Amino acid sequence: MYERGPVGGDSSCSLILHPDATLTLQLPVPDAGQGVNTAMQQMVAERLNIDRSFITVEAVATSDLTFDIGSSGSRTTFAVGAAVMDAVDQLVARLGEVTEGGYSPEAAKRLTDDEGGSVTIKVHKKVPFAPDPPGTTFSALAAEVYVDPETGEATVLRIVSANDVGQVINPLAHRGQIEGGTIFGMGMAMMSEHAIIEGHPVALNLADYKIPCIKDIPRFDSVLLPRDEGPGPFNAGSIGEAANVPAPAAIANAVHDAIGTHLCALPVSAERIYAALHPTI
Repeated sequence: MYERGPVGGDSSCSLILHPDATLTLQLPVPDAGQGVNTAMQQMVAERLNIDRSFITVEAVATSDLTFDIGSSGSRTTFAVGAAVMDAVDQLVARLGEVTEGGYSPEAAKRLTDDEGGSVTIKVHKKVPFAPDPPGTTFSALAAEVYVDPETGEATVLRIVSANDVGQVINPLAHRGQIEGGTIFGMGMAMMSEHAIIEGHPVALNLADYKIPCIKDIPRFDSVLLPRDEGPGPFNAGSIGEAANVPAPAAIANAVHDAIGTHLCALPVSAERIYAALHPTI
């Protein structure tokens, strides 16, 4: 079982309304696989009640916008989303000055005509480092392993991951983060080890520092537990680190259940398991 909340920090964005009613959303935060570009596009489309095809997301350097602390701390949906929603609200207010109907092609044309071209709204938002009110993610992970007592080799047979993260913005990306993060955690539990001998690292490449491959991945069941409560826009929560932290503990506990003794170091390698099973050898 694991629980954590997202972190905040400075975030920024630029939202540009064009005369043809399309939008460009510029973000200085990298999409490292967490799907922030798609999530932000979805949230803008939802708030304006338009199709996502009207919105283009561009990555820009932080020099083009004010500072953003980047992709870390399970923060992007929460903190970057806060900045993006602020920009959308400002745009809606500007549109409301020229029409009572909110966002529409007609309102966009009137506003851009009045402004003499595209309208740009830049936002720099100091998002509280901890959500207020507090918001958290709850994750529970169970692992089933088989241990060969003659060799000490452990094999993960099945993983079940259940996550309560508030409102899920993109179910497919959410599941991808859970699966990728859990397999990352399985690597920490089973094979990845950054050994240091006399101050020198031993594993200098992926030939020595092992990570899971497709053949290592067990049966994987993901249980999605959405709720209408979360610290981010649309009651969204976080999933980043929540996906990988529980895996090593769950797998190590499953090995303990199989062999009857605790291993107090990761990874739970065949050598460590064999030594625990045969302490006098």
